[in-house]
Formats: sequence, structure tokens, C-alpha cells
Amino acid sequence: MNVTNQTAVQDQVTLGETIFYLSNGAVGSLFNCIVLWIALVYIDTDDKPRQIIVINMTFADLIMCLCYMLTRPYLSLFPNIACHPYYVTIWTIQLVSCVNLVW
Repeated sequence: MNVTNQTAVQDQVTLGETIFYLSNGAVGSLFNCIVLWIALVYIDTDDKPRQIIVINMTFADLIMCLCYMLTRPYLSLFPNIACHPYYVTIWTIQLVSCVNLVW
């Protein structure tokens, strides 16, 4: 029997990619929190209902920074069973962002 012993290549994240993901995740989370705080404290959504779209988009971006950007360098450490919910969450966040852009 002809059997080839192949091993899958591990997804290795470089140091530059790790710095990119962690720094952008932290800065993005910080600025999205600031925008949400300003919007929730100072913006009257009764007077300007379009601001609800901005708040929704900012919240989706915040969740993306927290769920994807800060965890992406460590994805290879996750158990395989967690990959499906992880990518479904990322897909859902991206779908919400697209809906907010089109709306």
C-alpha cells in the first residue's frame, strides 16, 4: 500500500503579525469605547436617529477588535472544537458591519 505520511503545516504567526494584531486590537478597542461613550452620553438619538447606525457600527467594530484582533495570534492554541464558534462569531460580526454600511 502506498501511504504518504504528511503532516499539516501549523499556522505560525510571526512576531510582526502578533504586534500588528495586538496593537491594533488594543487601540481599536480603546477608540471604539471612547466613541461609544461619547455617543451614549452626548448624542440625542431622538433628534438624530441616524446616529443609531453609527452606534451600531462602532459596537460591531469594538466586538471585532475584542473577539478577533486580540485573539488571532493565539488561535493555534485554541482547541479544535472552539474554531467553529470562533469563525461563526467573526462572520456574524462582519455581516453586521456590512448591514450597517448598506443600511
